[in-house]
Amino acid sequence: MTVDLEYLAQNCSLLPFGLYVVDVKTYVILHVNQLVADAYGDVLGRKCHMALYGMETPCVHCRIPDLLDAQGQPTGKTLVWERFNEMNDRWYQLHEKALVLPADHGHASAKQI
Repeated sequence: MTVDLEYLAQNCSLLPFGLYVVDVKTYVILHVNQLVADAYGDVLGRKCHMALYGMETPCVHCRIPDLLDAQGQPTGKTLVWERFNEMNDRWYQLHEKALVLPADHGHASAKQI
């Protein structure tokens, strides 16, 4: 699935829930909607495990590897699961899917809602 980040940025503000996009190779946050920005502050350019969970290394529960095939490309699967975030003492139902952003020259990113 190929998605234009600018299109995503323009339209994800319409969603009634938080959304962020992470580079699957570096774990760097590429985009957040306003709900995520309000909850976590300025997290763009930071690694997701540090910015969202306060962890120095990638989360042991990280599902990004499950979204990619052996060549590092999206499998097309959407994973739905629940996770407790100790930084803000809340439970979340997460929906994750890998996608390809043209600006990334064809390498995958993951979106999480």
